[in-house]
Amino acid sequence: MKRFYFISIFLISFLGHTQIYNKEIEAKLKIEKNNDLLKITGLVTNKTAINTSLHYKLSVIKSGNKNNSNNSQTGRFVLEANESKSLSVTSINANEKDRIIILLLIYDLDDNLLGKDRHVLNDSKKK
Repeated sequence: MKRFYFISIFLISFLGHTQIYNKEIEAKLKIEKNNDLLKITGLVTNKTAINTSLHYKLSVIKSGNKNNSNNSQTGRFVLEANESKSLSVTSINANEKDRIIILLLIYDLDDNLLGKDRHVLNDSKKK
């Protein structure tokens, strides 16, 4: 009985601290492929009726046979109520053998994570 009680308390506290991302501020990655070139656009949408000051980090991590690279872009912006905007655009060379992780994170001014989107291309570690 004590074990059940402990597990119940743990699950309730865990669920209470779990944050659901993209509920009010949605992060979205748009990826376009043209031959060996990837065009990556970070997009954000404010789903609330309140203007919000935010900052973002768009990261592209590429690992291949001989080439490894990590590119990050950051910035601050104000997103008006119910507004969508493009934050950043970057392009990289990629081939079928390169594993590429693309991550867009949106934070409020207190560094609370509000929105995120992640894509993995050519993932050899598929579950």
